[in-house]
Amino acid sequence: MGRKVKLTILIFLSVILLLGCSTEGKIKIINRTQHNLYFSVKGEDYILEGATPEMLAEGQGNSRTISIDTGNKFLFTEPDSKKVKVDIEGETFALPED
Repeated sequence: MGRKVKLTILIFLSVILLLGCSTEGKIKIINRTQHNLYFSVKGEDYILEGATPEMLAEGQGNSRTISIDTGNKFLFTEPDSKKVKVDIEGETFALPED
């Protein structure tokens, strides 16, 4: 192969690599109550246990981080954020839907 062909293939592969990247985001939920927290992200249900009195005294709580695949992103054409519906309910409250 000639030098021009190799350079063209290298440029072509680099452009494809930059333009077609999959993206992933993370949501961190922190429960600073003594009650269980029930939440759903993209159809998956989760339970986050309540914090102990000792944890609450220290200002801490149980937490859970959820990784979310947001699909393919094309460089320079997609926004840096994406909305994901999260439903949250607790034993003593519920957040209303928009």
